[in-house]
Amino acid sequence: MKVKIGDKIYNSFHEPIMIILTNREKELISQMEDTLFCSYPDETKEEDINKFMGICKEKTTEDS
Repeated sequence: MKVKIGDKIYNSFHEPIMIILTNREKELISQMEDTLFCSYPDETKEEDINKFMGICKEKTTEDS
C-alpha cells in the first residue's frame, strides 16, 4: 500500500502505514473499481485535485 501526503509518497513495504477511514470513505472505497482514492477538503478546486492525483499508475504497484 502506498499513501501520498502532499508531495511525498509513503510505501508500506518500507514503513508502517495506518489509514483511519470515516464510514462514508469505507462506503466509497467498497465501490471502487480503480486503485486510486483521494480525500480532500470541500473547498479544493477540481484542477488542483487532478494535478495532485497526477502520479503515474506505475507508482501504485506493490513491488516499489
